[in-house]
Amino acid sequence: MPPVGPSRPSSSGRTGAPRQSKNTKFMLPYGTRYINNDLPLDVEPVQYMFIREPKHVIFFLESQNHMCFQRTDDLSSAPIKHLFHLCIEGLNHFELERGYCVLISMELSRRLDELEIDEFR
Repeated sequence: MPPVGPSRPSSSGRTGAPRQSKNTKFMLPYGTRYINNDLPLDVEPVQYMFIREPKHVIFFLESQNHMCFQRTDDLSSAPIKHLFHLCIEGLNHFELERGYCVLISMELSRRLDELEIDEFR
């Protein structure tokens, strides 16, 4: 499925470009080799929305305005910077991410040495 462009309406009824942030540049681009971030079929993507079906995922917008998604099954394969910034952004949208950042935080905790941030040690 091709990436969703920025002008597609979301399920909230809003149209226009989804919000970009300074953290987006650290998120994996569409078509990356690290994880499968293709969109699931028959699901309307909403930035930072967590869904359980047909796959357990959270949606995110990458730096080129392509909507992607992070599968829970791929958390351990995703680069640490991607997860860290995805979690930061998701926490700002708790009504959409519905606790998914806890799963990301658990993976970050497991890989704490990779963060290389002294204040977390």
